[in-house]
Amino acid sequence: MGNGGIPGYYQSFAQNSINYNQNISTKINKPVLGTAQLGQVYGITNKEGLLTKKQSMEILETAWNKNIRIFDTAPSYYSEKIIGDFVKTNGLEKEITILTKISPVPILSDWKKHIIDSINNSILNLKCEAIDVLFFHNAENSVILSQYPDEFIEILKQFPINKIGVSVYEESEIDYFKNFNSFDIAFQFPYNIFDQRFTNNSIKEGNRYARSIFLQGIITSNKKLKNPIPYGLKKLHKAVHKYFQKHNINPLEYALQYIANSNQIDYYLFGVDNKNQLEEIMNIDLNNYHGTDSDFERVIQLIDKTWLDPRKWS
Repeated sequence: MGNGGIPGYYQSFAQNSINYNQNISTKINKPVLGTAQLGQVYGITNKEGLLTKKQSMEILETAWNKNIRIFDTAPSYYSEKIIGDFVKTNGLEKEITILTKISPVPILSDWKKHIIDSINNSILNLKCEAIDVLFFHNAENSVILSQYPDEFIEILKQFPINKIGVSVYEESEIDYFKNFNSFDIAFQFPYNIFDQRFTNNSIKEGNRYARSIFLQGIITSNKKLKNPIPYGLKKLHKAVHKYFQKHNINPLEYALQYIANSNQIDYYLFGVDNKNQLEEIMNIDLNNYHGTDSDFERVIQLIDKTWLDPRKWS
């Protein structure tokens, strides 16, 4: 099924009855505040524009007051310095848990200098005592782990880094490390009520970080989507939100409860455009979860996977 078409099933999707799947996790996964929005205009449904530093600090303060202790960033988000100022101002050097990334390595032959410079800059900007997980932002660069494990270990020994990770888009990028025992590797991967490709993943428990849980706001916002975005995804978006409206379902609650109760992940990342969004998310009752609807599960099987990757929207 290509980007231009959409099955007739979607047209009647909003008329189907709810029949809940009761396979529900017994644990609640841990939230991680993503900070891509704090340093750039991010998200296809973002109406806020570039946040001021004051607005960004308000978001960080609200997150901390709501007991979020894990924060995800990257050099390309331009939010490391903002987090660092928040850490320093509030004396959180020992308390905060930071996830950041190695910026993409442009020339693999010069990977050592690039990675050392990237880590040095992150630590300088973040002002925290340690980086909990350092992810390869570009999954292709993670071949360094298998090609030069000893040299990479020597680099890590120079810095306060607890664990290494890889940010992936495809299941095959995880499979590459199935028989790799030199590192305890964490993975960030896209996972939401539309995108269930990583269900039944083989990642070690404790190392599973779900991102893109709202698919840049497409799942939670019923506002008309602008280009560039696949036509099929636009049609799906419209049908699903009609379905939510018909059955009086709060899409934010529905999407978040699905992720928070999933037994396929340990942590979930989300970003916000303002502190009110953050307060709304953190006030959702994650225990009041009934499972996903069986008709919803069937429609998931019809989604073209190319719709789910923002890199392919333009």
